[in-house]
Parts: sequence; structure tokens; C-alpha cells
Amino acid sequence: MKKNILLVLFLVCATCGWTQVKLNVQGSTGMSTITKVSDYSPKVGYRLGVGLEFPLSTQWALQTGVQVLNRNYQLDEVYKGVMVDGGKEAALALEVEESINAIYLHIPVKAVYTLPLFKQSVLRFSGGLYAAYGIAGKFHSTSDLYSSSKIDVEDLKFNCVYIPQTPTHITIKTKGNTFWKDGLNRFDMGLSLGVDYSYKNIFAGLGFEYGILPISDNFVKNPLSAMLGETSTVSPRNIGLELHVGYSF
Repeated sequence: MKKNILLVLFLVCATCGWTQVKLNVQGSTGMSTITKVSDYSPKVGYRLGVGLEFPLSTQWALQTGVQVLNRNYQLDEVYKGVMVDGGKEAALALEVEESINAIYLHIPVKAVYTLPLFKQSVLRFSGGLYAAYGIAGKFHSTSDLYSSSKIDVEDLKFNCVYIPQTPTHITIKTKGNTFWKDGLNRFDMGLSLGVDYSYKNIFAGLGFEYGILPISDNFVKNPLSAMLGETSTVSPRNIGLELHVGYSF
């Protein structure tokens, strides 16, 4: 299914012909985060790539290309709860610092409408889909669990490294590859919108993307609840806003 989607995207471009194809290079930086988990804050990422443009008429064209896209997700939050053990309650606080880095091979396919402004300058509006495949990335997390009573590691359900600091304080560390078997989904797909101002061969503009596929089907919403065996998961999607510049040949 995923391979078929990518094949269709390429075939659409191929049917437009190569006689008047235009080549461009571009780079961008912007903020990205995920939906459904408000505790994750936006973080700066980047995009580098080459693009192809197939003219359809004087005002319409089809764009595609190949890009390397970097998305970052940052969590810095304190979670509080209560653990009941043997009829006794213990107040808990979990301080979490987590960073997820994801690098995708990114292929957009968009329709472009050109609005002439002045001599050699135009506004360009674009919209379409993107398909992306995760090729690299790392995540790491450091958490500190505090309790009003002694912590028994056997009561904790996470499979990670526990470092006792005091009887009521434990440091928890995890790290690994972003796209491992229990990590993020490698394949992503979504909507892509943009507006550019072009003067001669130079262009600059804004881009917005919103995923229509979840980056994970079992993304933990509350780490403290999951640590106590009360897992609540969501299926978040990528969302990003960027500023880009480029040059058309």
C-alpha cells in the first residue's frame, strides 16, 4: 500500500512531460510538533532538497522533489499522581525531559497557481500531499521520580534503566533509535500548503504541513500513569510551519 502510493506520485509527475521541466534547490527552517499531546512543545527543525516543476499552463504547474526533513519533538513536564500499595497511598511526582529527533526522506506533490504581480515578480500558491519515510533519528529521555514513601522498583512497569538516588528518589533513563519496532512509524503522509514570493529566479515563502497518518498507534500520553501500569495512549500526527528560501534554474 505504502509503496503503491509513492509509485502513483511519481507516475503523476512523469505523465506531465519533461520538455519544460524546471529545477530548483531550497532550504528551510521552522517549528514542528505533534497533535493530541499538548505537553510536547514546538522545536526547530530543517529541510534541504531539490525540486522539479512541470508546467501545465501559463499559470498552473505541478511540483515535486526529494527532500531531507528533520523534525524534533521536546517534552519538559512534571506529572503528579498517587500510588496505592498495601492500602497505603504515596504521592508521586515525575519530572520528564525527553527529546525525539526524526529524519525523513520527504516527497511532496503539489499543484501550483501563479499570480503575476510586477515585472519578473509573482505570488505562488501551492497545495497537495506529501509522503515521507523515516531514515534516521534518536530519542533520549531522563526522568526523576519522587515519592512520599520508599520506591519499590518492582512496582514500576517501564523497561528502562533505573538509577536509585535515595529511597524516595529514582532517576530513569531511556534512549534508542526513533524508528525502532516500538518507536515511531516510519511512513508518514499528509497535507502540504504553501505561499511563495518569487523575483526572477529567487523565491521565499511559508509552508505548512499536517499529517493525515499517525506517527505512532500507541504513543504514551502520560508517562507516570504508564509507569504504574495504567497506560493511556493516543495516535498523534505531525504538524509543522516553516520559512523557506530557494533558487530556480
